[in-house]
Amino acid sequence: MATHGTNRTMRAAAAALVVWAAGLAGAGVVHAEVAAADPVDVAMRQCLARRDRSSTAGQIQCMDEAQQQWQSVMDGASQRLLKDAPADAK
Repeated sequence: MATHGTNRTMRAAAAALVVWAAGLAGAGVVHAEVAAADPVDVAMRQCLARRDRSSTAGQIQCMDEAQQQWQSVMDGASQRLLKDAPADAK
């Protein structure tokens, strides 16, 4: 029986050591950088925050405007890729 108690104590000590080590390892991760918000997303959030857009219809209007802006961004990126692509890739 003494062995069983010793094993339990050893497991508890090992678990405590793992938790402690994880805490030390996680301390360096705290400085994660956050990317700046995209202007289209910022405009959509500002639109959604407006009092005159607080209804469901107003929120849908904000999201539709953002979708149109994103479509323009994607169309522009696609045009640039096609312009710069080699002839055999077009």
